[in-house]
Amino acid sequence: MPTQVDLVLRLLLAAALAGALGVERELTEQPAGFRTHILVGGGAALFAVISAFGFQAIFGADPHRTAPVDPSRVVAQIVVGIGFLGGGAILKYGASVRGLTTAASLWITAAVGTAVGIGMLLVATATTGIALVEGYDLDPTAGSKFGNISTRGFVGTGANVMIAGVIVHGLDSENVIIRGLGPTLTQFGVPSVLSDPTLDLRDSNGNSLMTNDNWKDSQQAQIQESGLAPPDDSESAIAITLGAGNYTAILRGKNNITGNGLVEVYELN
Repeated sequence: MPTQVDLVLRLLLAAALAGALGVERELTEQPAGFRTHILVGGGAALFAVISAFGFQAIFGADPHRTAPVDPSRVVAQIVVGIGFLGGGAILKYGASVRGLTTAASLWITAAVGTAVGIGMLLVATATTGIALVEGYDLDPTAGSKFGNISTRGFVGTGANVMIAGVIVHGLDSENVIIRGLGPTLTQFGVPSVLSDPTLDLRDSNGNSLMTNDNWKDSQQAQIQESGLAPPDDSESAIAITLGAGNYTAILRGKNNITGNGLVEVYELN
């Protein structure tokens, strides 16, 4: 059984990793910021520690004094509890739904805290550094279609740029518009926006298919005709027809500037 000092260090690590997940939300003034993530991650780690090691301390190692203990029961309740907490963060306004990112962020924070609590330190640390959110249209024959997906976050430099993956399947090509926004986010209260975003669309082999800095530099008429022209002239957009395959849109700041940005993909078919 780990020592008390080791368990305390696990709780501190869980709080640090949870805080790292909450920093971006704190900087962008989103709900469930730095402190909330620390509480969720630290609490999940504490429950996991109690579940895995607390009953051993109470009943001891003597098999005649040990009650049946199933550590997974407490972990299962963490999942249920964070589900209720995350569910409360999701709100529906007319046709739009808000709070999904908040709920997902709290969910993965609880998972990281639980992993630290039971001793999976490397897994928890790796999860904190890399996260991926995906959405798939599973029924192309349905009357409604998955027509737009977007993600917002802090755009850094080097490997810390923002990417959006696009998969086209089937026999038909897809007409899409990809937008990279920054200055427009200011009107929605987003601080520290990416003042001059650029887009780079690449295929599955990493080859650049098209780039754009300011959307009016090229394809202006085509983009305006779609009704999806970026509100700010310094923002970027790409209109293109894609065949079946995997594609990646990379959002960067011109001349390595950084800030909060938004990358969007619209299907026009």
